Parts: sequence; structure tokens; C-alpha cells
Amino acid sequence: MIEIKEEIRLHSAIFFLYGFVGMAWVPRFPELKAFLGLTNGEFGSLITAGTFGALASLLSMGHVVHKYGVRRVLFWSNFAVALSLIVVVNISSSLVFLICNITFGFALASFHLAANAHAFHIQKRTGGLIISRFHGAWAIGVVATSIISGAVSEFIPLNRHIEIVVVLCTFALIYALKKLGPALDYHDDSDGSDVRIRDIFKSFKVDWLVSFGLLAAVLLEWSATDWATIYTREEIGVRPALAAVPYIAFMSAMIYGRLNGTRFSNAIGNFKLIQRLSLFGSVNFIVFIWISSLLKAEHQMAAFMATVIAFAAAGFGCSSLAAAFYSAATQRSTLPNAVIVGQVGVVLNTLALGLKPIIAWVAQWSGSLVLALTIPAVILFTARYFAKVAKS
Repeated sequence: MIEIKEEIRLHSAIFFLYGFVGMAWVPRFPELKAFLGLTNGEFGSLITAGTFGALASLLSMGHVVHKYGVRRVLFWSNFAVALSLIVVVNISSSLVFLICNITFGFALASFHLAANAHAFHIQKRTGGLIISRFHGAWAIGVVATSIISGAVSEFIPLNRHIEIVVVLCTFALIYALKKLGPALDYHDDSDGSDVRIRDIFKSFKVDWLVSFGLLAAVLLEWSATDWATIYTREEIGVRPALAAVPYIAFMSAMIYGRLNGTRFSNAIGNFKLIQRLSLFGSVNFIVFIWISSLLKAEHQMAAFMATVIAFAAAGFGCSSLAAAFYSAATQRSTLPNAVIVGQVGVVLNTLALGLKPIIAWVAQWSGSLVLALTIPAVILFTARYFAKVAKS
């Protein structure tokens, strides 16, 4: 049997690959939007459509993970992510993009469920908020792929870049799964272990406090993923190689917060951690993103630096919130971990499905991405009011 330290290292590598391949195309969204010939509102709506695929996955795949195991779901969802990404960067049809994005959303959410289910299995055996460390490994993968995307954007076409990333990450994941071996083959003996696929809807339970808290915790993170590069490129007007820097700053600050999540949690507890991070992230983001908007016309570099500070503050503010709320969800339920993550995710993504298009169309109709991004920042502030779920 593999030692726990080696298991943590290999599972961290899986989270790293999950972030690296899943977010490789994000820093190049401006190119993809231009390639498809879409407006901000149209592009934002099509990107949001991936949530439909995620919802289908979160509703069903938690039970599949529980019944058939983490290994199989990680393996096959990785191939689905790879295939959908390769197609989407080689086809200029908006309809094909829509279909591929829904497929991508389903596959990525399935990967998320399986990876987090095993992460909680490890956390139960080790104690602490180690789930935050795994989320930190994911964020490191996102930063690494963002830096590479920015570096190659001016001389490697988008489709070739994504094809290389997909092939390398697919083989790396297969290697990690092989090394983990029997560590992924175990039975979760939580209550509800005999749940059947046809019982999905019957067993569905909504923890509204956790779900609303998670929405407040992650909406700005998702919005930064969708819009940070576009804002820097189109509204501030920096060159493509610099356009990804605010998003890299966002993810770098998130990495720091997540890798230190256990230390922060042990020092002040999850309740105070949620309250302080949400306040810090929301207030500083709003202040500095509006400063950048006021400066961009006459002081481009000052506006760029203010944007970097805004997204860095938001990244640190969002860093450990999701881990704290997910941990609270597993403590407040007797269902298997994969099922809990899936059910909470269904509610979370349903709520986001209503809010993400609003953000996109506020940007379109007002002509101001700053105004649109203020919406998730204000919602991040409200996370502190749901912190009571983590008091235990």
C-alpha cells in the first residue's frame, strides 16, 4: 500500500494537472472571442452554457464516483476534457463551440467530483484543512498554464498550444493514476453507501447556507477566470503578453492563501477565516478596480498596476473560502463525499447560471466591465454572513 505522504504528493499532482489543462485556454479567451466573432455578451453567454454540462455531471456523477470508483471517473473525464478542448479551438462555429463547451463543463465537473471525493477521503485520515492544499495545487497549475499561455500567445497559434498541452497532460495523468494504484480503490462506508443511480433525485438534499456561502466565495473567482484577461487587453489596452498578468496575480495570491489554509484555519478557525478573507478580498478589489478604470484613459501603466493589485487582493480573499465551505458541507451531512460535493455543486452552479449571464450582459449594455465585475465582488462580501456554517 502506498504511503500517505506519497499519496498526497500524487493526488496534488492530479489537482495540478486538472488546473493546468482545464484552464489552459482561459488566458487566450480574447483570441477565441475574436476567432468566433462574438460580442462580450454573446461570448459570456456561450461560456456560461458550460454550466449546463456541469449541472448534469454534478447531479449524477457523484453517485457514479461512489459506485464505480475515483480512478475510472478521473480517467474517462480526462479524455472527455481533452477531446472537447481540441475540437473547440479548431472550429469557428458558435454552435459547435456551444456543444463542446457543454461537454467540457460535464467532463471538468466530473473530474472535480472524483478528485475532491478522494481529497476528502485523505483529509479524514490526516485531519486539518488539507483540502485547501489540494486546491492550492490546482491553483499552481492554473498559474503555470497562464504564464505559458501569455508567453506563447504571440508566436504559437491557439489550437497548436492547446493540442500540445492536452497530449502532455493526458499522459501525465495516466502515469499519476497508475502510481496511485490501490490507494484509489476503496469503499466509502458513509451512510447512503447503497444509494442507486435511480435514487439520485430521491436522495437530493439542499444545504442552503453552504450553497449560498459557496456562491459568494467562488463567483468572483469564476468571473476573474472569464473576464480578467479580456478587461486588461480590451479596456486597458496592454499587449497580449501582459494581458494575463492580473489573472496570474489573482491565482498566485490564491495559491499562497490555499497552501497556508491549514495554518490560518488552525490559528483563527474557519468561522473567522471566512469573515476576514471575504472582507479583505471584496473591499480591496472594488477600490482598486475602480481606480484602474479612472486611470486607464491617461495613465495606462498605473491603471494596469491597480488592476494587478485588485485581482491579487481578490485572489487572496477567495483563497480558502471554498475549502472551508466544502468541509462544512461534509461535516453537516452523512452522505458519501462525492455525493455531497455533487449536490452542493448542483445548487451552486444553478445559482451561478442565473448570475453569470447578468454579469456578461451588464458588461455588454453598460460598456463597462468594471461595473460588471463589481457585482461578484459585492457578493463576495456577503460570504461573511454565511460563515456560521463553519463554527463547528
